[in-house]
Amino acid sequence: MLNIIMKLIIIVVIVCALVKCNAISLDYYDPGSDFYVPPDNDSEEDSNQAVNTFLQPPKVQIMLFYEVFCPHCRTFFTETFSPVLAKLGRYLDIYTYPYGNAETVEKNNKIYFTCQHGPTECYGNKLHACALDIVKSNTRALKYNICMMKYSNSNQGSDDNAADKCGKSLLIDSTPIKKCAKGSRGTELLKLYGEESKKADFKHVPHILINGVKNDGKHFMRDVCAAFAEPPSECRDILRRTKLQRKMKQNWLMRTRMVPVFLICSFCVTLANSYTILTDVSFNDLLDEDLPTADVDLMHFIPDKTYTEQKLNIKLFYECHCPGCREFETTEFKKTVERLNDYLDIQTYPYGNAKTEEHDGKVEFKCQHGPKECYGNKLHACALNIIKNHTAALQFNMCMMESSQENRGSDDKAADKCGANMRIDSRPIKSCAKGAKGIELLKYYGVESTKIGFQYVPFVLINGVEYNGENFFKDVCKYFSKPPPSCMGIEN
Repeated sequence: MLNIIMKLIIIVVIVCALVKCNAISLDYYDPGSDFYVPPDNDSEEDSNQAVNTFLQPPKVQIMLFYEVFCPHCRTFFTETFSPVLAKLGRYLDIYTYPYGNAETVEKNNKIYFTCQHGPTECYGNKLHACALDIVKSNTRALKYNICMMKYSNSNQGSDDNAADKCGKSLLIDSTPIKKCAKGSRGTELLKLYGEESKKADFKHVPHILINGVKNDGKHFMRDVCAAFAEPPSECRDILRRTKLQRKMKQNWLMRTRMVPVFLICSFCVTLANSYTILTDVSFNDLLDEDLPTADVDLMHFIPDKTYTEQKLNIKLFYECHCPGCREFETTEFKKTVERLNDYLDIQTYPYGNAKTEEHDGKVEFKCQHGPKECYGNKLHACALNIIKNHTAALQFNMCMMESSQENRGSDDKAADKCGANMRIDSRPIKSCAKGAKGIELLKYYGVESTKIGFQYVPFVLINGVEYNGENFFKDVCKYFSKPPPSCMGIEN
């Protein structure tokens, strides 16, 4: 009897030891994750070990490409990047590039810049570049630039007034920074940032890279913490919450696996009864249906395919002077419209990141690229309203955005040129854009755009799902269970 009791005691001790060891190991590493999670340092020994571990953690590299007047850049810098800099700045290797979608032009040994939001943005970019060059502490320079982007005055911040105010609050002399921005050094720096930005080959700003990997910025703090091989203590709570969320998701998945068998059987019976509906589809046809192969990009592949009898819905939100929008519409989108128009239900919204303001019964618009873009958006809206053939209206608008058009296109001259080429009378379109109807239409497109809540343009929805692919025509073809003839021969 005594021997049995001793054996039981030994078994209990072994089991307890195993449980304890497993509990400790789980504190340090989550099998479902790729990153280290530090323990609750209950003992002095654990505490000393944690201090030694995080004394010199390998730094995470952050690269941010932006332009100072871009609304989404300002929001990201002041609301998302700023707290990360404050909390984790000493663990980060940060590079910022204040250039964005600008263009550098060299003529007669002189350098000129064309910026998305005009000459004042070019000067603002130079202020940021000069601050990074002159302020010795990179962290202080970043805080100074973030401060300049916070001022929501009529000039959108990042000007001499903002430079002076931020210099005063951060005890930084703004005089040499402004002098640099107005001189050859500012030009030299901005040209350098332009060269580095072109190498990154982005279409939208802010363009964010964490350790060289593109990031959407939606969960920036969490993603930065997850990028550490050995996260600092400041990341502990963030990673623990992520770990808890993952476990909750795993538990939910486990519960869903416990679906009663009778529900599965009920589905099978329903499926069998529905067979009578498929009178025109043979069982072999169903077996022969193409399945996604291993080389399909699963991030862009959407399983909700449709038959060619049901048109694919595409919604495109854009602004007519946005370089990325012009490139997309005149290349990939144009190709898709020309080849698949009969199989698509397309709606376009020429408004983008504009703002609608109403004062004393009057409606006014503020567009990212100035009043000319607002008028161009109205031309697009009026073309969609006046030209009876929707495909012709889309082609007319794409024509106005062609790179061959002068002054970014989408103006009266482009409307006349495209009208002549397509045998479309441009006069009623221009009259509409200059009158009350143009205002009414652009206001409507503004309401519809605001409902979506996008952060960049062009913004595309396919059957209501955000599209982020690289080859639009090819990816659209993937949605069809029985692809149209135009999609045949395309590599999966």
